[in-house]
Amino acid sequence: MTDQGVVRGSRLWAPSSSEPSDRIIRFRSLSTLLLVVASLSIAGCGGGGGGSDSPPPVSVNNPPPDSSDAPPPDSSDDPPPDTSDDTPPDTNEDPPPDSTEYPPPDVSDDPPPDNSEDPPLDPSDDPPPDNNDDPADDTPEVSASAGADQTVFESHVVQLVGSGEGSGELGYQWTQTAGEPAVTLSGADTATASFEAPEMEAGTSQSFTFTLTVTDHSGTAAQDSVTVTVKDQPIPISADAGRDQTVIEADLVTLVGSGGGGAELSYRWAQIAGEPTVTLNGAGSATASFQAPEMEPGTSRTLTFELTVTDLNGLEARDSVLVTVEDQPSPILTGTLSYSHIPVNDSCRGLNYGASQLRPIRGATVQVVEAATNAVLESTVSSEEGAYHFEIAAGREVFIRVRAELKQSGNPGWDVEVRDNTSATNLPLADRPLYVLDSTAFVMEHSHQLNLVADSGWNGSRYANHRAAAPFAVLDTIYSGISLIKAADPQAFFPPLDVFWSINNTTYRPDGLQIDRGEIGNSFYHPALDSMFLLGKADDDTEEYDSHVIAHEWGHYFEDNFSRSDSIGGPHNLGQRLDMRLAFGEGWASALAGMILADPQYCDTSGANQSAGFGMNMDDDRFGVSGWFNEVSIASIIYDLWDDTAADDDDVGIGFAPVYHAFVGDQATTPALTSIFSFAPALKAQVPDQTLAVDMLLQSHGVTGSDAYGTNETNDSENGLGTDVLPVYSDIFPNGQIVRVCSSGQYDRAHSGNKLAVFRYLRLSVDQSARYRITVQNVNPPTSPVSPDQGCQENIHSDPDFLLFRQGQLIHAGRGCRANMEDSTTNTLATGTYVMTVTEYRFADGNPSTFSPERSCFDVEVRPVQ
Repeated sequence: MTDQGVVRGSRLWAPSSSEPSDRIIRFRSLSTLLLVVASLSIAGCGGGGGGSDSPPPVSVNNPPPDSSDAPPPDSSDDPPPDTSDDTPPDTNEDPPPDSTEYPPPDVSDDPPPDNSEDPPLDPSDDPPPDNNDDPADDTPEVSASAGADQTVFESHVVQLVGSGEGSGELGYQWTQTAGEPAVTLSGADTATASFEAPEMEAGTSQSFTFTLTVTDHSGTAAQDSVTVTVKDQPIPISADAGRDQTVIEADLVTLVGSGGGGAELSYRWAQIAGEPTVTLNGAGSATASFQAPEMEPGTSRTLTFELTVTDLNGLEARDSVLVTVEDQPSPILTGTLSYSHIPVNDSCRGLNYGASQLRPIRGATVQVVEAATNAVLESTVSSEEGAYHFEIAAGREVFIRVRAELKQSGNPGWDVEVRDNTSATNLPLADRPLYVLDSTAFVMEHSHQLNLVADSGWNGSRYANHRAAAPFAVLDTIYSGISLIKAADPQAFFPPLDVFWSINNTTYRPDGLQIDRGEIGNSFYHPALDSMFLLGKADDDTEEYDSHVIAHEWGHYFEDNFSRSDSIGGPHNLGQRLDMRLAFGEGWASALAGMILADPQYCDTSGANQSAGFGMNMDDDRFGVSGWFNEVSIASIIYDLWDDTAADDDDVGIGFAPVYHAFVGDQATTPALTSIFSFAPALKAQVPDQTLAVDMLLQSHGVTGSDAYGTNETNDSENGLGTDVLPVYSDIFPNGQIVRVCSSGQYDRAHSGNKLAVFRYLRLSVDQSARYRITVQNVNPPTSPVSPDQGCQENIHSDPDFLLFRQGQLIHAGRGCRANMEDSTTNTLATGTYVMTVTEYRFADGNPSTFSPERSCFDVEVRPVQ
């Protein structure tokens, strides 16, 4: 094993055939080079049939007549003649031969034979009857066979196949003589009967006895019995030996099997074909392994392995897998990629650098780059474990490059890149340098193992070296988000996303948003740019290890691209009474972060040495007044819907899939504005059996609205004393009827324009396609005279504004600067449901204002244009 050494703090600008040198932020990795040796029926069981224990039937005949005076022999006392050789008896003279229905004739009661036609036989002409020669002795005895004993499973149809021997036409009768419960026999009067085996308790069996009675034409009967043992039906089991593999000689090959059904499954691997025979490690477990044997140059061999899965009842299932072993044509380069992750201290009070840990770089692009030309020779994607694998021609000098990107085409597919917004600012934002991690160069002569580590740059007291780990830490959180969505929707497609992180991105923002200088104020998602911007300035606010913050901003990306977001954004703090659209968007993003990371504790660190911070626990914490206007309430509701741990105080745990499908379904098309009110019915449509539990959870957080418009909502945030809050929506009709609503700045002292009651909502139902005139008039305007050339910044008058939406799409805007009134005519509106927002612009203009009311009331009118 050869140590490639450690290079800390070097930053190289390497030309690239795939990207100009001024578009790559290149970190030198802590890298370790390792030299690796190149040889791198259930078996059925049944019983025998039973024979009859009854003695042979005995024919009862009248004693022989006295030869001196007896009449001729009566054929009723003798067995019926053999109809195949003799003339049938005259039925006018002889009684029916079936002794079971007709008793032997009484000679004393019958009249003597008519001698006028047939003279009596002379007994002297015939010898006395000889019992040894009596035809009755030649009649076959009656026998019965009920067939072989059986063992069957419950609910199976059981066939009872019997047979018999005897003279004449035989009769059959099946009866159940033992076993509970009694079953219903079909065809009980035939040789073959059937019944459905009754259900058994798990792990039990029951024996049933059935007797077959065979009767011949004379009524002589024989019997035989059969036993049917009914067992409970075992759960079918299955075996899966995994996919066929092609490996290289000396590779460690892993056979990953699985089984399904049954209970207490056991596993057994065996090689059933192929040479040479290998030694299997873990052959008695689901996962086995072996070292691929060496191959002759240019050859390959296929080995076949069989997995046998057995349950506790002894049932077995088998599957096989083929492993093709090829010779090693070129040296192999393998290794793992990892980054330093710094966890957060308890209570979110800063980062704990002393607990640094290595995490795999998952899903990133890995390249083999020729050192002399900077040409990319090979490319792959790192595995879940951060592993990579290349075959490289011997003798070339190369280095490994890891790009801070996630890329996969098709469905599912994604395209995420982490770039520096403060470098190469002469380039368009989307072309700014991409972060990469490079190894040192080496000559490829034989198989190598090369592990790369992206270091945090922390020297024990400050960031003294390049923070190579940061872009990959950001990337890894997004990888987790993609994995969560992919589990709910395996065909999900993620629109492209650029993530901009820089050591210069700061909360300082004296001149407004200055992306090139890194003066971004806070971390945010920008929907118009399909981009995320993350803080990174040391001793101010760094986000690379604030995984919940990264996942929160990615949640806005998800809502914007997979569903619909009507949030108006803007500054907000935990516990504030927010506009319902903003409250939902922020609460959803925090809840999704908790689900992505499987952690309800949201942390955001900051300050000198990254030693400060704040947080909230979505399982326990509550800030401010709970309700539909509180982002913490929304976050707790959605997180608790997903979480099924015992720590919750609710009975809901539906998992992520219903939440996902509610977002991409009804929430995306609701005619109302997006809020907890529109989300709740969309979710309940996904889990109709949990409607009551969802309603109870909502009510526990102060949400009582019954539909997407918040109908019947009673929480005004002031225990019945709040003004200008309820109803959530007011109905307005396009017939000139006036509706009065009041906009209030009572919860928005900073004039951010995004708090509760600043916007009032109206629902408009259009039943006739036409143009409509919408008028919003202040009912108590200031008394100051109106200036003819008044501009929007002249703050001595009220400035009402309105917006008209349909399914979240802005249809018409009334945002003029006319004092005390807004009056505007729409284009032709199609029939359907629309919603309006009405507000006082002076609550959001950000300017000290002569006209700075706490409340503005407006008369709103909608009428068709003639």
